Amino acid sequence: GLPPAFDGYTILHMSDLHADGPVDLETSIARVLKDVETDLCVLTGDYRYRLTGIREEAAKPMARILQHVRARDGVVGIMGNHDLATMIDPLRDAGIHILLNDHLMLKRGGDEIVLIGLDDVHTYQPADEAAAALATMPKGFRILLQHSPELLDEAAAEGVSLYLTGHTHGGQICLPGGLPIMTNVKTPRRYAQGLWQHGAMTGYTTTGVGVSVMPVRFFSKGEVAIITLRRG
Repeated sequence: GLPPAFDGYTILHMSDLHADGPVDLETSIARVLKDVETDLCVLTGDYRYRLTGIREEAAKPMARILQHVRARDGVVGIMGNHDLATMIDPLRDAGIHILLNDHLMLKRGGDEIVLIGLDDVHTYQPADEAAAALATMPKGFRILLQHSPELLDEAAAEGVSLYLTGHTHGGQICLPGGLPIMTNVKTPRRYAQGLWQHGAMTGYTTTGVGVSVMPVRFFSKGEVAIITLRRG
């Protein structure tokens, strides 16, 4: 169902940066993205590490990080369970087009796809409210940005083609072989990291860029993901 003009369209997907935390992400991201240029950059939430203190501080390192992103259609983001409404304006000032139960149309020639951003269903918005918001969005090839993979059935029922998410950190602390001990989501483990299929819907759960609670990963690598859309 991908419109022909979007065959080969590239998306840089980053999540869970927890940018005001103790890990120097900017240096690593600058190195990884040095020669990377994509059509779009999407951020699926959790810009903030701390759970106390000045909530808007995460926008400052995010602004520095985004200086290393080259995306022709800009940077679009949603909010995560660490992020509060007071952060929205500072994040927008940092260069992120925040979607809060809203959408935008991406156009190539006469073709278009619908990019939808819903508020976090893990903490802030019940699934039925998110599904109701999703039902109001334009039809077509729909890409959903949702912080958690906990809206699977509702998104598939609403005809979402591609579901981009994070939140799990791929477990962050894993057993050998990358088996997560905890995923912090109510969905089965197969949705906790990487590429997956749910009915006719394709999804990708990134392991995330940063860390939370403890500044450590064990048998779990952080990542930035580059997704290329191809017609079936």
